Amino acid sequence: MKLLMAIMSLVPLAAQQPPPDAKPAAASETASPVPTSESWLAGSIDLGYRGRTNVAGSLDTYRRVVNLGSGPKLLGAEFTLTDPKRRIFDEVRVRAYSWGDDPYATFHLSAKKAKLYDFSSDYRDIAYFNYLPSYADPLLGRGIVLTNNPSTLGAASPHLNWTCCRATGSSLISPTTAPRAPEPA
Repeated sequence: MKLLMAIMSLVPLAAQQPPPDAKPAAASETASPVPTSESWLAGSIDLGYRGRTNVAGSLDTYRRVVNLGSGPKLLGAEFTLTDPKRRIFDEVRVRAYSWGDDPYATFHLSAKKAKLYDFSSDYRDIAYFNYLPSYADPLLGRGIVLTNNPSTLGAASPHLNWTCCRATGSSLISPTTAPRAPEPA
């Protein structure tokens, strides 16, 4: 794992530009600040690694309050693709946050083509863990479990609450399906 982190720390060095040539510039030639070609990819990616050392106290309390897993993470990614020739799409945007055993991960994708379509899609993954008692149960010592949730009857503990929610949503708008204003007569 240390080797992987060492290699990942050297990746930004590959993005460095080589030093400029030592040729003297001609006085009549001035470099234009405008790029000669349009960039087709722009964005950023944040990678990381989280290690969880000895949790002092209750691991269940840690999972309820913090709930951050250990290991490699995609902390955030945002990038935009543009097609200069505008063949299949004009622009595609992608955003992703908190991937890698985090309790709330998101992903968003949008693609557009002028006068043809506008597509958008979202994904969310939410995980909530609770293994702590939410009320005092005076009869628990006698083996009588009070609960108002029938789904926990017969379970190992009436206090266990592990909730996972995955939600997706997409929309596609095209000029043929988009609502139009009535044309004046």
